[in-house]
Amino acid sequence: MLTAILKETAGAALYHTGLLRALPGLPSYRGIKILAWHRVNDDADPIGGMSVSIENFRRQMKYLKEECDVLALERAMDLLFAGDRLPENGVVVTFDDGYRDNYENAFPALKNYGIPATIFLCAGAVQNGVALWFDSIAEAVMSSVNDKIDLSKYGLPVLDAGSQYGKTAAVGAILAFLKNSSSSMRTEILEALRKHSGRPAAKRAMLSPDEIRLMSGDGIEFGSHGMNHCILSHLADDEMEYEISQSAGVIEKITGKPVKYFAYPNGGARDYDARSAALLARYGYRAAFTLEKGANSNAARRFAMKRIAVTRGMESNFRGYFSRAIFASELAGVFQAMRVKE
Repeated sequence: MLTAILKETAGAALYHTGLLRALPGLPSYRGIKILAWHRVNDDADPIGGMSVSIENFRRQMKYLKEECDVLALERAMDLLFAGDRLPENGVVVTFDDGYRDNYENAFPALKNYGIPATIFLCAGAVQNGVALWFDSIAEAVMSSVNDKIDLSKYGLPVLDAGSQYGKTAAVGAILAFLKNSSSSMRTEILEALRKHSGRPAAKRAMLSPDEIRLMSGDGIEFGSHGMNHCILSHLADDEMEYEISQSAGVIEKITGKPVKYFAYPNGGARDYDARSAALLARYGYRAAFTLEKGANSNAARRFAMKRIAVTRGMESNFRGYFSRAIFASELAGVFQAMRVKE
């Protein structure tokens, strides 16, 4: 709460006095800023605040339309790779994973403000009509009818599930454990959790091919986020090649358009490597995107482009309402420089 109040106070002072525009900002925040959303909904989010509310997203788009030069991803890459002068306040809108709420809740706001966007799809989830593995884990834990979750046979401690707080903490612990685990381990633990789940699986969470085709004809581009949301640097060469090549084929079959761009699952500095860059180049990708914070200059690395993740709380005041001052300060890198964390 205190941190949120400090951010609101500092952001308001900088924004409303005009100092924010006068400040040079962090060097790493000078250039084209590629923003990354995941989910847009009003549901409780047990996975690290990776969603924003519908109203706050609408207000974010209004801010970008009024205050920034919003570019399509392709146009931004043209400018960067040609070494052309970059627009002041240039931003790009992207989404990771391919959630259905991108169509239901984000797409109307994008259309209303005439904002282009790129959605990086987990092609396997779209192709098979299934939820992503981490969302399935979260759903099973949050619907548990037991007060305790015992996964000690897998090396996890007995976890509290007697309250919403306990369940949310349990989700975090299980996902952290499984992030570096095999797909077979994830499946086994998911089945164990579902035995104690109190409600059926949630409704379809991911975009359908029909929704993708509709958006593809109306200002939305699609890139790859792999087949199964696997961290590429953890994979053997043949597994990595499958994630990169197969996903493009699935998406191209749906849209009828070439897939030029890739977003690394998890997106951290250790989640991709020289092998992934080489494979992406071999399969004709033009660029790839991380979730390492910052903007992109003409000197940006083609297969390690930076993005700024937009999360619940990043753009809102301590009451949960959208704040132009906080959002503008975040995009300028002010809080990164001050090391003010949420």
